[in-house]
Amino acid sequence: MGDGPAVLIDPPVGKFAGVTEIHPNLWQEVCFVILCAYLLSGFVNEFALQLIHRKTYISTVALVLLPGVFLVTGSAFRGASISFGKWWITFGLWLAICAPFSVWKSDTANILLNYYFRSYLLYFVICACVLTRRRLRMLMYVLGIGNVLIVLSCFAFGSVRGGRFSVAGSNFSFLSNANELGLQLLMGITVLLFAFLRGGKFLRAVSIIFIALSVVYMLKTGSRGAFVAALAVILAFLWLHRVKIKALAAVLLLLVIALVLVPSHARHRLTYFSIADDTTVADKEDASALESQMQRKQMFWDSVWITLRHPIFGVGPGEFMVEDSRDSEKNGERPAWRQTHNAYTQVSSEAGIPGFIFYVCSILSCLGLNHRVYRHTAGKRGLQDYAGSSLCMLLCTVGYAVGTIFDHLAYTGYLPIIAGVTAVTYFTARRALAALKRQELRATNVPEESERA
Repeated sequence: MGDGPAVLIDPPVGKFAGVTEIHPNLWQEVCFVILCAYLLSGFVNEFALQLIHRKTYISTVALVLLPGVFLVTGSAFRGASISFGKWWITFGLWLAICAPFSVWKSDTANILLNYYFRSYLLYFVICACVLTRRRLRMLMYVLGIGNVLIVLSCFAFGSVRGGRFSVAGSNFSFLSNANELGLQLLMGITVLLFAFLRGGKFLRAVSIIFIALSVVYMLKTGSRGAFVAALAVILAFLWLHRVKIKALAAVLLLLVIALVLVPSHARHRLTYFSIADDTTVADKEDASALESQMQRKQMFWDSVWITLRHPIFGVGPGEFMVEDSRDSEKNGERPAWRQTHNAYTQVSSEAGIPGFIFYVCSILSCLGLNHRVYRHTAGKRGLQDYAGSSLCMLLCTVGYAVGTIFDHLAYTGYLPIIAGVTAVTYFTARRALAALKRQELRATNVPEESERA
C-alpha cells in the first residue's frame, strides 16, 4: 500500500462492482470502540469534574487497553506504508535518540513516555482499526461530537477574564488556556464541516449552529494565533471550493455575524499588533497584549539561539524552558520559565535541526496527501465522503500548521489524529477509485465487443 502517483482508493457498499468488501476482524472492531471512547474521554471528564468534581476514568481504562488491543489487530503497521507514516516513525525515533542528550534526562523520559502512549501512537491506531468508509464516517462524527462538547462546555462553564474567554476552572489546557481553546475550536470547525457537507438535513442544521458558535467563542478567546490560522483556513477553503462565489458569500456572512456578537475588546485584541518595541499603549488590555507579543518574540529568538547551540540533538524533548531559564540566570536576568510558543522552534531547540526537518516533512506530507485525495475525488459521484473528509483534513492541517507558529503544541494529539484520518481516507478512497476506473474501462469496452459480434 504505497502512496505513489498511481491511481488512488473501501468503496461505499453497492456503489462499485468487482470490489471485495472489507470485514474488520473482532480486534479491529474492539480497537475502534476503545479509540472512540478515548477520543471523547477528555470532554466527558471535563463535564464530570465540573458537575460532580470527579473523573470518569474512561481515559485511564482506554489508555491501558488501547496499546494491547492495537497490537493484535493484525494491521498495526498499516500506517507505516505511506510517506507520512515513514516521516512519523523517523520523527518518533529521533525524539528517543535525543533523550540521552537531554539536559534533564528523567523529565524527558517521562514526557516522551506520556507523549508516545497518549498522542503519538494515535496515528497508527487509527490506521489499524478504521478500514471502511462507514468507520471513516463514524470517526469524523465522533471528532465532531468532541467539538460539540467543547462548545457546550464553553456555554456552561466559560467566562471572560482579563478580556479573554476561556473555561478558567477546567483541568485541561485546551479549555483553560485561551490560545489553545481558540485553536481547538478552529480544528473543531473544520471537522464539523464534514457533517455539514455529508450529513442529512438535521445534521447539517446542527453542524451549522455549532460552527457558528465555535466561531464566536474562538474570536472571544482573543487568540491572535488562532485568528491568523482561521484566515489561512478561509483562504485555503476558498481556493479549494469549486463554487467560489457561493463559498465566499457563506464565509463573509458567518464572519460578519460572529464579529457582531464578539465583544469590542476581543475584536480590538485580535487586530492589535505592534512592530516597534516602544509603542505607547492606551489601556491595561493593550499593555497586556503588547507584553504577550514581546514575550513571544523573545521566546522565539531564545529558541532559535538554543537551536544553533544544540543543532543536532537539541536540549531534550520538553526541556527548552529549563535551558532557557539557565541561560537567563547566567546572564544575571530573571528566568521567564516560559515555553517557546512556537511548535517549530519547540522541536528545533529540543530535538535539533534533524527533528525539525522530520516534523515539518510530516506536516507537508499530510498536506500533500489530503490535496491529492481531494483532487481525485472532488465532484465524482459515489466518492463524496472521501472528498469531504480530505477537504476537512486539509483545512485542519492548514489550521494546525499556521496556528502552531504561535503555540508550542508539537507533542500533542492534534497532528497524529489529523494524519490518521488523512491516511484512512487515502486507503479507502484508493480502493474506490480503482473500482471506479475498472467500471469505466468495462463500460468503454462493451460497445467494441458488441460491434465485433
